Amino acid sequence: VYWGVRANVNYNKNKITKLYKNSSIQGYRLYGPGSGWEYYEGYDANTLWSLKYGGMMDVAGMYQPVIVDKNGENPIPMTTYYTNLSEDYIIGTGTTVPPYILGFTNTFKYKNLSLSFIITGYFGHKFRATGFNYPMVEYGVAAPNKYYTDVLNANPDNMVTLEKEYPSYFSDYMQFIDCNVQSAANIRFQEINLSYSLPKSVINYVGIAGAQVYGQLNNVGVIAFNKNNEDPFYPIGTYKPGIACTFGVKINF
Repeated sequence: VYWGVRANVNYNKNKITKLYKNSSIQGYRLYGPGSGWEYYEGYDANTLWSLKYGGMMDVAGMYQPVIVDKNGENPIPMTTYYTNLSEDYIIGTGTTVPPYILGFTNTFKYKNLSLSFIITGYFGHKFRATGFNYPMVEYGVAAPNKYYTDVLNANPDNMVTLEKEYPSYFSDYMQFIDCNVQSAANIRFQEINLSYSLPKSVINYVGIAGAQVYGQLNNVGVIAFNKNNEDPFYPIGTYKPGIACTFGVKINF
């Protein structure tokens, strides 16, 4: 009997120590990683920038959602385009790149039978999970997504509730609101291999150098550590590869 274990642990961290940016473009940080605007002095290069939700308030006679600054103060309604906001209202809500990456390979062998599997883990980062879509009514019809129940029963201090009317830039703000920022930690069962090598007596009788029957599974499963059980690698609305199965026979002459 043979049992082999191999583990890898990676840790990464970075911080931008010096970078000049004109104050007039601070709001563009919200576009996030890949936009070229996301970098900001004193923060991780992969920071997920967000707007801090401040609850529902009566503003000019309309009950509407507001955002607050990084100290949770000075609420303002969503009536100004977000790129014009002061930098006090744009907050870092974690990094999109996992600081901790773990790899774990196990191999079991018993006589001519071999079983191995690969597990990876990603921890310490954040992603913007899919939330309620707050659909606009067109021709008397709206198309809410599956998170309708969540917002219907929501506490207005924690999530924007359903209202008859929303401020002018509501939909633009909601894509960056911090309510949907969740842990992107996940464990992935990447691969399982099972093989059986024919015994020497059979090989010698047949007159070949060796033969093996094998099967392999890829993309076996994911454990996601967020309340929506959403895969951070493949958010809702994107294509997620299914389980791939491979079976074969390998013969050496």
